[in-house]
Amino acid sequence: MKESFWSPEAPVADSYVLFRGQFRVAAPGLAEIRVVGSAWYQAWLDGQPLLEGPLRFALERPEYQSVTVELSAGDHVLAFHAHHIGVDTRILKDTPPFLWCEILTGQNRTSVNWRCLPLKSQTAQTRRINPQLGWIEWRDTRLEPEGWEKKGFEDYGWVQPSFSASALPEPGSADLAPVQTFPHSLQPMAEGPLATTFGYPADEPSHTFHIRDRV
Repeated sequence: MKESFWSPEAPVADSYVLFRGQFRVAAPGLAEIRVVGSAWYQAWLDGQPLLEGPLRFALERPEYQSVTVELSAGDHVLAFHAHHIGVDTRILKDTPPFLWCEILTGQNRTSVNWRCLPLKSQTAQTRRINPQLGWIEWRDTRLEPEGWEKKGFEDYGWVQPSFSASALPEPGSADLAPVQTFPHSLQPMAEGPLATTFGYPADEPSHTFHIRDRV
């Protein structure tokens, strides 16, 4: 994949990288965004959730997912939060980490200026539930930049990714339809600070959360 990219740092299993791609469109209209990655990723367009992937694919035939959006003329930001698992799972075989993205306006490929930031908020390889699944997510989100997926964020301290990160064949269109999402508005029942009164330092985060007490 010529246009695949990843962080220039040596990849470590169970690590995360943030990517920001700034691009400009000359006139308002429809744009097709095509994406595939070696493991889980989540994408935002101008700060709004866009898609999540990848779809399951064989390494011999990578498949991208695509979404069509309406863009205004001017500057835009496509942001990704991507994971490198570094082990085989039931979804995908282990492969060197990569992200591949193509933006088409009409028949023209739009140039994107990519920047990246390897995250230091993950305690890597803390626990793996079984050989079929990946690693438990063990992140301290307080160590992550706030608002990084939005247009106004200053990414001057970020670095350029390395390209041609994957030796896999060029991706083709997925045979599956886009995965549907159904947003649900939550109605709060109560509010207030919580305190951890019992638990272990490396306990399951979900269990630690649910045993917290109101202060």
